[in-house]
Amino acid sequence: MSEKSDFNSLQNTHNHLGLKIKEIVKIKQELEKLDQQQTILRDIIRGSICSQVLWKLAEIINENTWVISLSTNNNRESEKNANIKLNGYSFSNEELGNFLSRLSDESTFNNVRLIFAQESMLSLSKQNDGDVIKVIQFEIECELLTG
Repeated sequence: MSEKSDFNSLQNTHNHLGLKIKEIVKIKQELEKLDQQQTILRDIIRGSICSQVLWKLAEIINENTWVISLSTNNNRESEKNANIKLNGYSFSNEELGNFLSRLSDESTFNNVRLIFAQESMLSLSKQNDGDVIKVIQFEIECELLTG
């Protein structure tokens, strides 16, 4: 009777272990599903951050300054910050200074730096037989506070 009892105990343990394995597999599947959802949400949030950055720039920039390119790269040391580089033109140093001041005052942007500003000639259009205007070409770098 002792052998039968040991066999039944072993059988119960085996059945119990099988149930636990099924539970673990189910939990693992749920965790994988949550990971996928988190990745999707992270992408949505990043997309909304881009929209927020563009909206803030549209509010800050003046009518005599314009951005021709904007690039970002994530700061590997922190997921909360990204570096932004703005290239563009302004009709004057004063207008560029106004844009820099307003950009620096906005809490979304940190450590705003003018990398270069130089006088340049810009062609108005191909249709105007090469008419050119004098502008200030610039490059600005800053950190985007996303956290």
